[in-house]
Amino acid sequence: MISNKFILLFVLEFIFVFSVFSKNPPIDNLTPIANPPVFNGIYQNINNKLSSILGLGYNATDFFIIDYNGKNSLTISYYTENGKQCISYKSKLKGNCLEVMLEKKRHIFPPLYIHYLTHKIYLGSTDTTDLAIHYYYNNFGMIPVFAAGGKEEEDCFFNKYETNQEGNITPVIINNKWGFIDYLENIVVEPKYEFVRVFEYEVSRVKLNGKWGLINKEGKEIVPAIYDNIYAFGKDSLAMVLIDDFTKYINTSGEEVINIKENENQLFRFSENGKFGYASKKVLLYPPIFEEADEYFNNVIYTTESKEDIPENPDYKHTVRYRDLKYISDTNRYAFVKYNGKSFCADEAGYLYQYKKKKDKTILIENSKITVAELIED
Repeated sequence: MISNKFILLFVLEFIFVFSVFSKNPPIDNLTPIANPPVFNGIYQNINNKLSSILGLGYNATDFFIIDYNGKNSLTISYYTENGKQCISYKSKLKGNCLEVMLEKKRHIFPPLYIHYLTHKIYLGSTDTTDLAIHYYYNNFGMIPVFAAGGKEEEDCFFNKYETNQEGNITPVIINNKWGFIDYLENIVVEPKYEFVRVFEYEVSRVKLNGKWGLINKEGKEIVPAIYDNIYAFGKDSLAMVLIDDFTKYINTSGEEVINIKENENQLFRFSENGKFGYASKKVLLYPPIFEEADEYFNNVIYTTESKEDIPENPDYKHTVRYRDLKYISDTNRYAFVKYNGKSFCADEAGYLYQYKKKKDKTILIENSKITVAELIED
């Protein structure tokens, strides 16, 4: 029989959970929902904002089509390189907004465990925006005397994407092939591609015969479709590309370049003629001589050197004993590389080390530090 203490504890947990999931206030100044509603239409997924709110198509789609049937169902459609995706959600009107439950989970094992997950949105329109969304996400878990989780709420506003707005060049699918039309619905890029992405920095990523390339707004090929993937261009007008398991970076002219980030001291792997090296905006640290190389410097390495022998570098000052070993903290990172079939650890100062394995630990071999010049001379 359940004791009175357990019953009381469960009641207190339930009251606490109920207070956590209190009613969410809708966005102010919403206009009444018409039939069809103003928010029905096409919206561009700029900076993946809509896909993040909806939990759909992240980095995979440029547009969402929102359609409320006026009763109890909201359908969200979008295109990816795998074709058209459609998802319908139960919904209900609440005043001047539409409540849509995207995800809801309940796990209750009183009084030992309670887990609630709620992901929902409220849709409406204002006098100045076609689509106003109140985003609500709460993932909450509780065991007696202990609660954990996180809640997020945000108001977001969007206007429809108008294909007939002057200057717009819009993806179009005809007979299962993708191309582009202008705002007058004239075809400006012939539909021949398996998938296309919207123009950014005056270029579009296009997929043909399973590979990706770049075209300009006249449909001229800037980069032939040779890459396994081309990721979105960043603020530095560079995009990461994949080809035969190699990572490279290209600019909007299609030229392969070393990636340059806002942190000018950050190191990045690059490749040339099938070999790898490392560089930053300021310096070429390792020329492209390695047959294999980690993409990032992120390995924690152990050393038997005494603290006094560790180079004078702020990153090296934190050492911790591990039985008979010391390791340099993860602020001091290493990459594994291979040169002429031999494996080395490369540090961020331009030195290479031989190493050995002890259980799951990587240990530098004493007195094995060499420079790239010394490596090549050998």
